[in-house]
Formats: sequence, structure tokens, C-alpha cells
Amino acid sequence: MPNLAIVGYGKMGKLIEQLAPEYGFAVTLRLDEFNNANSEGVTGPNFRGVDVAVDFSIPAAVRDNVEAIAALGVSLVIGTTGWLDDLDAVKGAVARHGIGLVWSPNYSVGVNAFFRLVSRAGTVPGTHEIGFDSSADTITLRHTARSREGFARGALQAAQWVVGKKGFHEFSEILFTEA
Repeated sequence: MPNLAIVGYGKMGKLIEQLAPEYGFAVTLRLDEFNNANSEGVTGPNFRGVDVAVDFSIPAAVRDNVEAIAALGVSLVIGTTGWLDDLDAVKGAVARHGIGLVWSPNYSVGVNAFFRLVSRAGTVPGTHEIGFDSSADTITLRHTARSREGFARGALQAAQWVVGKKGFHEFSEILFTEA
């Protein structure tokens, strides 16, 4: 059974821990603001035996977390949003340390399927509804998230996929491909 570290042990982290066994993971490490300030919890002994880490922390911590975790040779799934100003540094850490990383601003399989279906129609940021209208009729597609569970399940699916992989990947790229 692969071992999973959770970085950011708030609502999403706790839900990921709850669902992890369904995806074949044993959660062996939980890091939060109390035991991981300034990435101090990212140590060799803490990460011994960890196969993949899922980060749902805060935007300001992502770059340091990725640098430190990648240096330990552990692959990552990043679910935190708001860190894209550090995208080049994160990609550099992934390349330098030869790990795999999957990121997404939204790990809902449903919303990613929705985006794939409507990709030729353009997007409206923040809107998960699109309509196709003619003088004869209207077709409306809508995605509604009912809970955080879909995001947690998508992140765990990404964690399963990234174990043993290398490189920087977006969830939407790997979602509908074979392992």
C-alpha cells in the first residue's frame, strides 16, 4: 500500500485522509500550520517511506513545500490555488529533483469533463454553465459541486497516477488518459 503525506490538514486534508484507503493509500504524515511552519515538518525522517504528498495548504507555502518535498524525491499533487506567480520556480524544482507533480485549480472530475466538453465554446471564468442558443432552441450545460468530496477524490486519483512518474502535469491532461 503506498504511503501518502497530507500537507495542509484543514477541511480538504481531513477529507483526503478519510477517503485515502478507498484509493489504496495509507496516510503516514499530516502537516499543518502547527507542525510545518516554514516547511519545518518537511524532513527526511518525517517523509521516510512516503510515496506521494498532497498539498492543500496556503498559496504562500506552496513554493517552499514543493522545493523541500521535491528535494526528498517525493512526488506531489498540488490542490492549493493562488500560487501561480511561483509556477516557474515550482517547475524548476520538479525538473531539478526528477519528481512527478500534478496540479489543478479544480480537482473535480465532473468540472474537468465539463470543461473538456465545452472547450470549443470558450469560457467565462468562474462560471460552470454554458448555453448554446439558436432561434429554434437552447441547450444549457451546468456543473454544480455538491460538496468537497469530488475535489478530494480527484486529488487522490491524481496521487495514484503520479506515483512513479516524472515531470510537471496538469490534472486535465492526465484525467482522461490511461496510466
